[in-house]
Amino acid sequence: MEFKFEEQNGCLKKYSFFVKWEECGGTYNEALLEVAKEAEVPGFRKGKAPLELVRAKFKNPIETEFIDHYLPKIASEIIEKENLKVFSNPFADGVKINFGNSFNGIFYFELYPEVGEIKAEDIKIKVSKREVTEEQIDEIYEGYQLSHSKVVTMENEEIQDGDFASISYSKEGEEENKTKFIACSDESSNPLERFLVGKKCGESYDFEMEEDLKDISKGKYKVTISNVVRRVLPEIDDDLARVCGFETLDALKENSKERAQIDNEMLIKEERDAKLIDALIEKYDFPIPPSLLESQLNKDAEEFVKSVENSNMNIDLNTFDWEKFFEERKKVVEKRIKGYFLVSKLIEQEHIELKDEELKEFLQKIAQRENLNVEKVKEILEKSNKLEEIKFRLREEKALEIFSKNVKIEYVEDTPNNIGGENADSDSR
Repeated sequence: MEFKFEEQNGCLKKYSFFVKWEECGGTYNEALLEVAKEAEVPGFRKGKAPLELVRAKFKNPIETEFIDHYLPKIASEIIEKENLKVFSNPFADGVKINFGNSFNGIFYFELYPEVGEIKAEDIKIKVSKREVTEEQIDEIYEGYQLSHSKVVTMENEEIQDGDFASISYSKEGEEENKTKFIACSDESSNPLERFLVGKKCGESYDFEMEEDLKDISKGKYKVTISNVVRRVLPEIDDDLARVCGFETLDALKENSKERAQIDNEMLIKEERDAKLIDALIEKYDFPIPPSLLESQLNKDAEEFVKSVENSNMNIDLNTFDWEKFFEERKKVVEKRIKGYFLVSKLIEQEHIELKDEELKEFLQKIAQRENLNVEKVKEILEKSNKLEEIKFRLREEKALEIFSKNVKIEYVEDTPNNIGGENADSDSR
């Protein structure tokens, strides 16, 4: 077999090949014998027809059997001799078989991206300082309050934002009366949840739904409120501190400040890492496998469909502009893929390994949070194919930590409250 490199377009490499009949005739005869075993020819028992007659009558099935067995050998030989790092299964084109004669064709190989040595020089990023704020402290206090709150049934009071109500409702022109336990919120996207704020338990109200939602359709309704419950928070005092495991309120406050500082350090690190990856993507340009881009775009589309089906979003997927969706997502997905390959190269370049105790420590944190044992957490992650992703992320953190020490980082006043500031795109991770 002879082959020749023709051209490369991005991650696709094209090779032509030429095979003499003397080299492949034996494989063709094997294919002929396989087809002959099942061949049914009038005048002969199944599998007993003369081979020449089978070859003439079943030309296409024989050639298909031959190609399925022989072309992978050609592809493997090219891969081995050219030392190709193939990302996906190669595919052939222009293959024509003529019994007894040599044949040729084209092979296309989709390769892994070639990422060269990554250097920190000329990379400069800005990261937010993130000082501890009163708002952060208040959020931590609220967490302590929520964990020790009580749910109280309210009577003869107006519904407040955050209350929950049991309602019954019927649509005008329909006899069916439905019941529902619903959250009441001034900021909800559901008009009914907004409508209930300010109403009273035991009262009935006329309500008009002006759009179709997942669980309630457009129309006029009679709504009756039968029960209202409210989460009542305890005061932030020494009593709360003690039930939370602290001797005094001052001790709880000091712990809250420490927690806020730890949270800020984590946000700074996440912003730093996200901006480092963005800077690397900008500095190092390379093509990515087309099949990977397509599969990731399809995955994003599937996740979007699920989010629509599991929410009250008023989106008709049958008339949805999918062309615009894929156009808008393409740049984001390309960036995410490039970020992955750059980080992979950095892990390789820095010789990053993940120790068993490092993984165990991480899994113990999850186990403690979810009130499970470590082995159960590991089992769940393996079944959901998340364990390898976690291992990669832990290696990524180590690689970026080492790499960041050689990067010029300027710490500036807080940018808008999002990881990476106003110019970063966390989707690159």
